[in-house]
Amino acid sequence: MFINTAIIPMVVNGDDDEIFIPGGLVVNVAYTWLSISFAQPVIEIFNPFGIMNRIKKCWFSRKGENSKLNQMEGNQKFLPPPVNMPKKYAEILLIIFYTAFYILLFPPGIVLTVIGIGFNYWVDKVIINVYC
Repeated sequence: MFINTAIIPMVVNGDDDEIFIPGGLVVNVAYTWLSISFAQPVIEIFNPFGIMNRIKKCWFSRKGENSKLNQMEGNQKFLPPPVNMPKKYAEILLIIFYTAFYILLFPPGIVLTVIGIGFNYWVDKVIINVYC
């Protein structure tokens, strides 16, 4: 993940005269920083499969006694979505490594990193405590 996120933009936009121009390396770094810090947690919150699962839970729970589900089918319908903790740790490490790699080129990135890690923590806490 780190090579695709950090090294490839450096190779593509790494010319000395193209670093600070609009659309250059600094702009790509800033947008990538925003996306790795905030886009993935937002996608996890508004996961379409998780939303569909919650709608199905509500629909099946409203049927009550008229439901034709047996116990095993009901348990399968009401299971929480799986939480992939190694992927979450890899995303946090990606943010930290990206910060260490590009901090001299884009100093406001440290603020984005702190806010992004806090946002990731909040989203993970909500997902684990509410949905699981």
